[in-house]
Amino acid sequence: METRDILAKLVRETPHLEFAAVVNHLGVLNDCYPQVEQGEAVSAVTAALYSLGTDALDQLSGGPLQEIYIRGEDRDLLVLRVTGKFLLFLTVAKGARLGVVLFHARKAISTLREKLQTPLLVGETVETWEVEEAEPPPSESPQPLREVDREEIMRFIDEFLKNHEDFSLQGLQNGEGEEKHDPEPEETGNPP
Repeated sequence: METRDILAKLVRETPHLEFAAVVNHLGVLNDCYPQVEQGEAVSAVTAALYSLGTDALDQLSGGPLQEIYIRGEDRDLLVLRVTGKFLLFLTVAKGARLGVVLFHARKAISTLREKLQTPLLVGETVETWEVEEAEPPPSESPQPLREVDREEIMRFIDEFLKNHEDFSLQGLQNGEGEEKHDPEPEETGNPP
């Protein structure tokens, strides 16, 4: 089962779940369902939330990050750790039962873990080549990575949102895209 199939099943079977994406911890979108044009924004926001959550837990000796839950007026955002490198990002419509959403999300995470931690299918092989290490020219030596602080991440998010004012998952809320679940049966008014 492909990552998109796992995400599609999660969205279809979970009431009020609007969107699901798998993003790596560096902010690269692995896959999402349903497809959106703002995948870059989704992945950047997910990575920023993960970074802030991890930093907060480190400061408070809270251990490794497991889940982030943000409640908004119109929808909720959840970020759940799938593996050490992959995260599950969810948007949930107002009125959803968090326990039901988390139940389905955790089931999907167990399937995603198997998929994302198994780089090869049974019987597949990877060719390897021996390559001589070359010294980089002195003018092109790599620069060391620098620490990024919370204020810089927040400036990045603010700047990104200013430059991408069209970023929205509103189309999902307005009924565009695929139908997610069967409608509830109407009551006939007749006693059972």
